[in-house]
Amino acid sequence: MPLEENEGFFEGVSHAVARLLNVQGGLLRLSVACGRLAIPDHAFIEGEIYGLSKDAEIDPHTNMQSTAHPFTYQRVIDSSTKSKYQPEECSGCADFCVDMTFNDIDVYTKESSAAIWLPSCYLVWLDFFLAVEPIAQFSQDRSITYDLAVKQIHDYILIQPDTNHLSKFTSNNWDYDFYYSISPEPQSMRWRVVVTGGEGVLVTVRNHRCPLQATWSKEVWCDAAYYDRPWMCDIEIPTRAAHPGDNAFFVAVYGRNATYSIAFWRGRENCHDFTGAGRNDGLDFCSGLVPYATWRWDNYHNLDNEARCFFEELYQSFRVQPCWTGVSAECNTTLQAFACYESFHACDENGFSVGTCRSSCEAVVYECANWFESVDLEHYNCTSSRYLDENSRVCTGTGFFSDFAADTQTFLEQPELVLYESKSAASSLAASLIFVLALVFLAW
Repeated sequence: MPLEENEGFFEGVSHAVARLLNVQGGLLRLSVACGRLAIPDHAFIEGEIYGLSKDAEIDPHTNMQSTAHPFTYQRVIDSSTKSKYQPEECSGCADFCVDMTFNDIDVYTKESSAAIWLPSCYLVWLDFFLAVEPIAQFSQDRSITYDLAVKQIHDYILIQPDTNHLSKFTSNNWDYDFYYSISPEPQSMRWRVVVTGGEGVLVTVRNHRCPLQATWSKEVWCDAAYYDRPWMCDIEIPTRAAHPGDNAFFVAVYGRNATYSIAFWRGRENCHDFTGAGRNDGLDFCSGLVPYATWRWDNYHNLDNEARCFFEELYQSFRVQPCWTGVSAECNTTLQAFACYESFHACDENGFSVGTCRSSCEAVVYECANWFESVDLEHYNCTSSRYLDENSRVCTGTGFFSDFAADTQTFLEQPELVLYESKSAASSLAASLIFVLALVFLAW
């Protein structure tokens, strides 16, 4: 029976975990049903029983609908009830169930525990019943022994922003830990789990206490065993479009024989401001081109290399023109800036990562005298909805092209073989000749 309100437990908040512990001699299945008896669809029945069926004849030889059966493994219900919580997994009469197997992986074939989470929407002051069923018995002359426990939990543990909580699962027994995070308004969110030892943990984040009422969830198995070193996993809500609009999120951590820490950041805590040009943080190619707060990463040097590779792809696409090979210095500069914007997304006031400014795309088109779709890069077409208009919202870019001055800024200057940190200028005579040839070609 769920604990009462005078004991500090509340409907819609309190939840529970049913556990099989210290199982020896075989594998078991644990089933739970609320308000009715939990029972498998087949069971060993001691002595004779009388069965009655509405779906088929029990004894095809006598065409009888009821008959007596000796002690044996019998079907005790005609059809399994459909669980709304685990419809594909639970048979018999059960709302929740768990088997002591895990995809037949050898390391799990002789487990000694199992655990079922009973969410708050399930504990509605009705008795809930548990059934334990043998799946496999390792030795015929040895019984299966186990401990059965139900732990009722008052509420989730609140994780404060920019802090971490340490925990562990021990004694080879599966178990759950529960946390929740809140924010005053929709903000970017990040949960980080670091497994420092053991087999790993399953982390699930939902936007409601009850799985059936949750409209958003993310899940990750964070495992350090394959690497024999601490392993880090993140669950993020990085953009405003990815945010479900809720202010509270509920985290379940499931595992055994694992030590881990869990941390939570929200809003601008997920953003980083570079000091100076950013070289101390790992910027080289994008040094000085990220003067804004950007979405936080653990290794900015990798992002810098990503931007460099993207720039080289852009350069190779834009450098081949009808009348020349190469790009102008201005085209080279805008391609470099555009590549950096695509890798280093800016943060808005709520810490959400934002897309590239449309004007940054238009700067490339203007200075390089070519549309993206004309150089087989249709994905970056400036009319795409992937770009944001900086006049109406925060976007990634410096806005230099929005302040374009037609009387001072050069358009379509003589193209050169310009690549990042590698320039070779053509002579004035060659430049004049190419310009005249281009005009003749266009007139023709």
